Amino acid sequence: MNKLLLTLKLLVSPHSTWARLLGGSTSSSESERKLFYPLVFIVALSAVGLLWQEVNLTIGDVVIAAFVQAISFILSLYICVMAISWGLNFAIEKDAFVAPGKVKTFVLYCLAILMLISIVKNLLPAVSVFFDLFPIYLIIPVWQATEFLHIDKEKNAFFVVGATALLIVTPWLVSALFSFFV
Repeated sequence: MNKLLLTLKLLVSPHSTWARLLGGSTSSSESERKLFYPLVFIVALSAVGLLWQEVNLTIGDVVIAAFVQAISFILSLYICVMAISWGLNFAIEKDAFVAPGKVKTFVLYCLAILMLISIVKNLLPAVSVFFDLFPIYLIIPVWQATEFLHIDKEKNAFFVVGATALLIVTPWLVSALFSFFV
């Protein structure tokens, strides 16, 4: 529950929350175990809300949608960690080092924000239009994390736009690919 509160705090006060998460001794494996996978499970359960949104859906369609949503976030975690780790080689300050655990923690909490948005969209179809645009807000927590990821000031904008786009597009793209084949 503490990890979920940190995720919500990340929306309100990103700088101080990143200071605690990336500046402290927070374990990425603990965050993955106590935050990420339970949220993936809740995203899958919230797919039941799709029955309220569309008339012709069957239980089988909902199970497939739940599976696709869950797998898209799990695969996105690993894809984004690899891609951002690679991108950091070009964006970090000279002689700086960013531990792989920090990158994973960064990606975990950013994807947790997107999963919370997905849960709300699944359960409350009336607010779906507003929440379709809400992932763009992720740019603010990503921007606030650059100090703790030691991003070079000259490459700050490049990293923020690239990481935000990657974090938003990857789950959507993986989900679209799975939906196409299922």
